[in-house]
Amino acid sequence: MEQTNNQIQDDSMIDNQRPRYRVAMIIITIATLLISLYGKLMTIGWMTVLLIWTGLPIAHFALFTMSGINVANKKNKTMKDYIYFAILCISLILFTFTFVDVGDMGTNAITSKINSNILSKICIVSLVVNIFASIKCWDKKTKPNGKNKKKEENDI
Repeated sequence: MEQTNNQIQDDSMIDNQRPRYRVAMIIITIATLLISLYGKLMTIGWMTVLLIWTGLPIAHFALFTMSGINVANKKNKTMKDYIYFAILCISLILFTFTFVDVGDMGTNAITSKINSNILSKICIVSLVVNIFASIKCWDKKTKPNGKNKKKEENDI
């Protein structure tokens, strides 16, 4: 069956082969990283120092940065890509700002108005969600748009 030029394209393709918002997404990734580093510095204590020696926070921030830049550079972004990117950024900020650490004079937290147990639960959930979103941002599956699909059918 022949396709016409006025055919409605797949709505799941937001970008239609153009990398829109690429620079904005990279800037948001870097800004989120800097805000999160600030949050991490506000709660620094012995646990953070020990974790830095193991390299886990550095690896986590590197995974976040690479995932954010990966989704920014991805062609044919779908609405899911934008949603995962937003979840990625929000969960990292939540993770770093709800982290409760142990310092020389007791616990270190951004806010003392919220119970440490509640902050810790939010922190753990945010970390798991952030790692999940980081993995989803590396998903390379893309649907071909109508032009590619037509070309593939002609090639067969």
